[in-house]
Amino acid sequence: MMKNNRNIVRLLLAICLAFITSHAYALDYPHSPAKSIDCGVCHDLSSSNPYLVTEWTGEYTMIDDDDTPLNHLCRSCHYGSGPAPAHDAHSYLGVGYTSGTSPYGAWQVRCSTCHNPHYQDQFQKYKASSSTYWKYKGTIGTISVVSATATLTATGTPNWGSNVFAGMTVVPNIAARYPVAYEITGNTENRLDINGAVTGAAAGNTFAIIYGKLIRNEIKLDDIVSPNAVKSGRKTVRFFNASGSKSFADGDTVYDGVCEVCHTLTTHFRNDGTGSDQTHSNQGGGIPGSNCAGSCHVPSDGFQPSGCTSCHGFGPGVSGGTLITHDKNGTVVVSDSVVGSGTHAVHNTKYSGCNNCHTGGMVGAGTGDDLVNIGFYLNGNLGGNYDGSSGRSVFNYGTAASSTVSYGGTFVCSNVYCHSTGQSANGNSATPSAYSTPSWSGTGGACGSCHAKAEGEGLTNGSHGEHLGTDGVNGCGDCHVGAANDASSYNSTNHVNKLIDVANTYSSGGAPGNGYGTCSTASCHANVYASGTVATPTWGSTGNGCSACHTTTIDTTGPATGGHALHAQTDCTLCHN
Repeated sequence: MMKNNRNIVRLLLAICLAFITSHAYALDYPHSPAKSIDCGVCHDLSSSNPYLVTEWTGEYTMIDDDDTPLNHLCRSCHYGSGPAPAHDAHSYLGVGYTSGTSPYGAWQVRCSTCHNPHYQDQFQKYKASSSTYWKYKGTIGTISVVSATATLTATGTPNWGSNVFAGMTVVPNIAARYPVAYEITGNTENRLDINGAVTGAAAGNTFAIIYGKLIRNEIKLDDIVSPNAVKSGRKTVRFFNASGSKSFADGDTVYDGVCEVCHTLTTHFRNDGTGSDQTHSNQGGGIPGSNCAGSCHVPSDGFQPSGCTSCHGFGPGVSGGTLITHDKNGTVVVSDSVVGSGTHAVHNTKYSGCNNCHTGGMVGAGTGDDLVNIGFYLNGNLGGNYDGSSGRSVFNYGTAASSTVSYGGTFVCSNVYCHSTGQSANGNSATPSAYSTPSWSGTGGACGSCHAKAEGEGLTNGSHGEHLGTDGVNGCGDCHVGAANDASSYNSTNHVNKLIDVANTYSSGGAPGNGYGTCSTASCHANVYASGTVATPTWGSTGNGCSACHTTTIDTTGPATGGHALHAQTDCTLCHN
């Protein structure tokens, strides 16, 4: 049966190829012969290459939810160093989640859901009816075609400017029976340089320049996998520009942007206007309908929100850092020093990712003063409190509030995992036994900003008291990987990672809550006069005096060297302080 199906498909393909051959360059840019793409590149059914196996053959085994045959085919060119611009799938995997961590469940949007890979779908629908569709429409003055390129000049004096249309698409003869779209490689005041040997166009024909990204006229919502939202029917799409009107999402009340037609659960730009912020770019960038994919939602990252710094800059302390925020009146504030920037400098040098504290973005549920939003989320830990000033609101992560905000003006964080002991006092639970309350307006950053670093400050859980009050212990770095002994700095890759990083072969490192373990290679637990003998005391054990670390009996492993045997019944402290 499968063989018969393949034969039918080959016959249909042969008919299509015969039709296309009679109308040269029927594939539109960017999937065009000028880019070395023809039908056989994708539809070679006789090939054993899995990139070329079409979806209906049933002969492809997916390795994950994104790896559908058509997605796989697209990414055979659209990968990091591939021949086409890199694009990752717009799905829970593409934006960096697993099904268990995605706030919207295991959702997927296939490449072909939004894109028609064969031709500029919207051109046929809007070529005669929408003046907003064209970037420019005019009459050909001259057209010169060589084997692989063409040059087109417009009548009149359009005064385009230099290279304003580079990378866009031109249809040299919109009235042709089978109009074909080509790539514009550059332009002058009145001339277009075209990639491809243009056919079917001559002086006097009407040509048009369009943005063109092979976007469909309609998106079929049934093609979208979304376990947490009903997706059915079709939505009209008008994608005429990278920014402004009829772009990704332009903030008007006609929800036909290619992004907003699908969104039903997002905070921004829902397809029915119920989103709490339908003009996100107005506040975030000051430009209505700014280019969502230009810097904030990068296609190579599956359109995940990954471009905070493109608008907000970097906090002080980062090379070339400038932090751009808004005050409570909505006025833009540029901070190039620590003054007015809180401890951004400390956090930027220790951790990567604005979303650790501003989960989901900066603009939240309200308008006006609600411009700075707190949503603590790090390594699976939601929660925490921040006491700020009036005119600020909390951002809710997913369906539940991740953090709470009060307005007492102390600028203190509390109950935040990163500022905690990491586990219970006895080590048997991952729930922290204590939280520090650092001030956002302080300098901070050292170990003492988050943990007590001395016995007098309350660091007495486990055996901290015994170690910190002992001569010979230099500081935190003697036991904790990457920490400085003076508690002034640390290696950020070993901190706030929800792991216990202890040297000396500590048996209960790793995830908090494992209980207390033992150290087996700590030189400070060695018997100096019995080479190679190291005690393995349990962290958190009490008493035992000298024997907690040293063997004190006279036997084959004990201190039988020197005069120890003569002093065996004597209190060690008589000689050893």
